[in-house]
Amino acid sequence: MGEIELHTGSLTDYIIDYQKGLTIRLINMIDERIDELYDLIKENSHIDDESICESIEHIVGLGFVVLQQYMTVVYGNLQKKKKDMLSKGPEYKKSGNGNTFSEIVNASANYWKHIANGH
Repeated sequence: MGEIELHTGSLTDYIIDYQKGLTIRLINMIDERIDELYDLIKENSHIDDESICESIEHIVGLGFVVLQQYMTVVYGNLQKKKKDMLSKGPEYKKSGNGNTFSEIVNASANYWKHIANGH
């Protein structure tokens, strides 16, 4: 077992740090699973690629939701408005209108969460 780490910062810092660590672990798990599925496709030419690709899409969508949850924890604990926080950060110019990374993650997570409902 590892040592217990004492956190000397504020409760907000602790919550954000905890969520960051959790997010990193979850994203790593998602990446590993995607790698496994890609390897399965490479090693087995007879496997139905479409069903595996759908599995990969679902896992990627879950990754967007994990990132969205992290962003929600951060701006919530910093007592910032979601709209203000989503407009900050690096922009992805190729999207046509210069959406921020946060806006793209948020929209992608929402899309994935509601795709099963046909919305």
